[in-house]
Amino acid sequence: MREHVVEHLGDPAEVLIVDDTGFLKEGTTVGRVAAPVLRDRCRTAGSPKEVKFATKVQMARTMLARALDAGVPAGWLTMDEAYGQSKSLPVWLEHREAAYVVAARRNDGMITTTMGTARADQMIVALPARAWCRLSAGAGAHGPREYCPAVHALRRGMDGEALLAAAGDGVGVTL
Repeated sequence: MREHVVEHLGDPAEVLIVDDTGFLKEGTTVGRVAAPVLRDRCRTAGSPKEVKFATKVQMARTMLARALDAGVPAGWLTMDEAYGQSKSLPVWLEHREAAYVVAARRNDGMITTTMGTARADQMIVALPARAWCRLSAGAGAHGPREYCPAVHALRRGMDGEALLAAAGDGVGVTL
């Protein structure tokens, strides 16, 4: 199936999106959200015995490794804040030379150009006025959709520059 989809829909300009919210939650039991000691819940949910507990980040890494190893064409990938909390996932992506954008919390520590750390919100507040610009994404259902992004160099990554990007209330890190 993957080969058919990649052949007919694959494009190096496309984006891989790691997001578990697009799936309808069904059933009345949950098996993969608790620690391994709660194996009874996994059995009740119908999980096979050989299926081991994995965090969201571990599952994302496994799925991304499969896609990247299979040569699924994508220019970059994006993940929400739930994955942005992981410090190991971005490092893993940099080792894979995968360009990515990941949401981060305001109080997340970022590695800076001097290899120190600083909070994302403190770095944003320190940006000069010229770093910001107003962009329109067109008319929305509730009026104009305007954003005010700013970008600030953080550090050099494995194969590119890591940037701190802010737009309105959001913070993201991209490489």
